[in-house]
Amino acid sequence: FNVNTKVTDAIDILNEVIDNVRNNTFVRSVSFVADTTSGGAGTNITLTTTVDGTANQYEIDWGDGSANSVTSDSTPSHTYSTNSGSPFSISLTARNTNGGGEGSTASSAILEGVSAADLSADNYIFDL
Repeated sequence: FNVNTKVTDAIDILNEVIDNVRNNTFVRSVSFVADTTSGGAGTNITLTTTVDGTANQYEIDWGDGSANSVTSDSTPSHTYSTNSGSPFSISLTARNTNGGGEGSTASSAILEGVSAADLSADNYIFDL
């Protein structure tokens, strides 16, 4: 909420949150850690997610220009095919597809890599 939020809008948002809690479709927050923190082209990274709520779908932006992954797996993985464009930032959104409105989706903080120019450009993708 902010100073521009109307009281009626705030009530609608709170009602959506309550419905998602009651229907067990609430997703309050999501975070993740990566099993790999650096590597070159061909490096595979697996995320382990922690969700406060009942997420049944994860959308991951791997930061390398590939299509976003959408999965029900709470440990998604991705192989980086190139170092070009590094550093790569990874972001993840968790949602419950049976819910709706406020309280059914949460996004993680973005993990950002260090510039490849800071390290060996031939074997570096990211550093978390």
